[in-house]
Amino acid sequence: MSSLKTFVRVAVIGCAAAMLAACASVSWKCEIGGDVGQQQQAQGAGGGGVIHATLSGELFAAGIGGAVANMVGINSTLDSSQIAMDISDSSVSWPGSGSVALKIQNKTNNSILAARSFQWVRTGGTIRLSDPGSVDSWLLSTGANAGTHKISYEFQNLTMPAQEGNNLLAVDVYYGSTPQATAAATIPYSGGGRPNDPCVIGACQVQ
Repeated sequence: MSSLKTFVRVAVIGCAAAMLAACASVSWKCEIGGDVGQQQQAQGAGGGGVIHATLSGELFAAGIGGAVANMVGINSTLDSSQIAMDISDSSVSWPGSGSVALKIQNKTNNSILAARSFQWVRTGGTIRLSDPGSVDSWLLSTGANAGTHKISYEFQNLTMPAQEGNNLLAVDVYYGSTPQATAAATIPYSGGGRPNDPCVIGACQVQ
């Protein structure tokens, strides 16, 4: 069975970055957005709307050296098991698992020191890393310097069914019980194999 997809671009909205109380001077950021289209069967029958979502962000030290370097998360002070994303406010059904690409990048020119993909899993309305210990071990092995580098992440091949009307994607990032950042985007879909009115970045309805 082949499929035909048509897309409408939805604006990406940046997170409000917050400081981690227990690890002062660490900034967290994220962005969410996506495309929505009608997936159709070869015969032309509607196959339902599909959202191709984007979810990415970064964390980095606001300063250089000393205690700040020990708090950036590119060493054992970061406990990846404490990182969670609450998606329970979304109106769409997120996949149960997937992969996320992590990169260690230079803060100034974004050159990549190291990169690797890891698995994540959803339990109810919460997303966590499947094996946080392996993430921490990898971060330690990169030899990254907190004054020079940052951690960036991007979810891979993130798709979910679209419903006719407005589809809300909402993410709250937590470290332990402390909220760090939040992002949301409303993705309109008219159904019937036709995306909503065409729009460009910054012109669609967002929250």
